[in-house]
Amino acid sequence: MRLGADRIASAVLLSLLPIAALHAADQPFHDAPASAKAQKNPYAG
Repeated sequence: MRLGADRIASAVLLSLLPIAALHAADQPFHDAPASAKAQKNPYAG
């Protein structure tokens, strides 16, 4: 029975990790000075 619970917990964790990563990637730069917010993104092209 314990093996089944471990597999369920692993599946839930693995399914939530991408959601957490996407949420973190979408956050703006908090408390940045105005000069940093005005700079152009070098990766934007």
